[in-house]
Amino acid sequence: MKRAMIAIVATVLLLALAGVSLSQERYGGYLLTIGYSDDLLPGDFVTLLQQDLYALGYGEFLESEGGVTGSFGFGTYMAVLSFQKQHHLDANGIVSFQTIGALEQALFSEGGPEPVKVFPDIPILEYAGSYSARISGESPSSFDLDVIRGNSYIVALKGDIEAGIYSPYGDEMFSSQVPPLLSNAIRDQIPPGYDTILYMDETMFSGNFIIKVESAKDYLQSDVEILCFRVSY
Repeated sequence: MKRAMIAIVATVLLLALAGVSLSQERYGGYLLTIGYSDDLLPGDFVTLLQQDLYALGYGEFLESEGGVTGSFGFGTYMAVLSFQKQHHLDANGIVSFQTIGALEQALFSEGGPEPVKVFPDIPILEYAGSYSARISGESPSSFDLDVIRGNSYIVALKGDIEAGIYSPYGDEMFSSQVPPLLSNAIRDQIPPGYDTILYMDETMFSGNFIIKVESAKDYLQSDVEILCFRVSY
């Protein structure tokens, strides 16, 4: 009897450990987040994540970046964020081990909670491009921003930098501070760490504008990450 009990306990422990291992390895053991892609990983882990999110009903977010692309863009970020909020997890857009476990439980159980939009009835940011560079105060860098007439844009920047949006035909700056009401509505939609926010109100033009960035301190090199979004109402 004692040996049988020991065998049962051992089996339960092995199954529990196996379950933890499976959860942690579902996406190759990677803590996926915005910027990851299957091209950078030894497996189609981002594709699998996106397929899982579709299966759970979060495809509306993914459609904004082209569906199942194998690239973790802003639409995937928003889908993950929505899932995390719905399941009372730390909502940071990072597919942590806790999030992986919750995804598996939702995938393989019936009668789970219905997916909900994270930000109903407020403006939604649609991913429009990203850039990465190292700059210095004496050597400002420029990036093209494709805009469509009649749309507003948000540019979020990470780094000790100064920036503005300019017309390619002159030095007039087209960016401004984000209106307070809009700022409150979109703050949670921007990934953590992007603290410099530029706002471009409804444009009267279509085409390329220029994002000019430079280090906040002369002669100081700085790594800068830029995310661009179209404001959708």
